Amino acid sequence: MRNNEDRLSGLVTQQETSAIQNSNLSFVTPTEFVDLPSKGKLYPVGHPLHKKLSIEIKQMTAKEEDILTSESYIKKGIVLEKFLEAIVVDKNIRPEELTTVDRSAIFLAARVLAYGPEYQVGVICPKCSKKHEFIYDLADSPKTFPVSDDLALTEKGTFFIELPNTKWNVECKALFGKDEAKGENNQTNNSLVSAQIKSLIVSINGVTDKKLLEEAISVMPAKDSKFLRQAYKEKSPSVKFAFNLECECSYTGEVDVPITLEFFWPK
Repeated sequence: MRNNEDRLSGLVTQQETSAIQNSNLSFVTPTEFVDLPSKGKLYPVGHPLHKKLSIEIKQMTAKEEDILTSESYIKKGIVLEKFLEAIVVDKNIRPEELTTVDRSAIFLAARVLAYGPEYQVGVICPKCSKKHEFIYDLADSPKTFPVSDDLALTEKGTFFIELPNTKWNVECKALFGKDEAKGENNQTNNSLVSAQIKSLIVSINGVTDKKLLEEAISVMPAKDSKFLRQAYKEKSPSVKFAFNLECECSYTGEVDVPITLEFFWPK
């Protein structure tokens, strides 16, 4: 023990120790609070975010950059889940149990905190197909549309939409991270519309049996299907990445900004 103390005394003097303690160097990772577009209203009673207006996240460090560049996580398709798991302070909150809109808000805040608001991206003109390269300001340009205070919600965080044709009363829930994963797994088949509807429907006319719901969805008229998806979109909160494009071909209009690898891996 004495030998170790002798060695250490030669490396760090009392004066140096005092200087380190009195310096501004901090080993505590800063945290930030992110406003939730869901306002916590789309989470059921008992969920850690039920009626919470914000969520605390850590600022990115080299550790989180390692996660984002992990070939293993990327190949398994879990890189963003692991990233969320690392930056969300409350470990009782599971990434897959976050609504997709709240996940988008968290990703946006984490990216701006880590690399700043400049996002280099390219969009294609819908009219002439010309590619436009530009810098998108992530601090100002994305528009967040939080859940409406007028939306009637149950204690489960669900809401109802009545269909015009069948007059079915459809109970809907917010889409969560786990629903995104299901959608990605269904990209290889031809049932994307029905898969999306299955993910958001909780009950129809009070019926909750999954098998019966699947049968009902399979015979749902296209008019009702379209109405349901549009009404759901209008009632749900969102984070919209878009801007007004003015092209030399005379096209002027709003276009979506693609979220590419440059979002978390800027050059």
